[in-house]
Amino acid sequence: MPLAVVSGLCVAAVIGIAAIKDATTVDLFPTDRVLDVQITMAEEDWNTIRLQSRDFFDALPESRKFQPVKRPYT
Repeated sequence: MPLAVVSGLCVAAVIGIAAIKDATTVDLFPTDRVLDVQITMAEEDWNTIRLQSRDFFDALPESRKFQPVKRPYT
């Protein structure tokens, strides 16, 4: 009996997830043409953005449990 209940809950969850996925599918961009997006910025700004990084320990410190981490990006 418990196996039947668990199986039923799993099936219901899968059906529910599929329904949510279908309901939230949004066409954000047209699929019948290519969009040409060009962004222009100063070289100094580009270098500032492209050289920013953080490693695993900076991204997930233990103190993250108690307070937000310092934002590493400008």
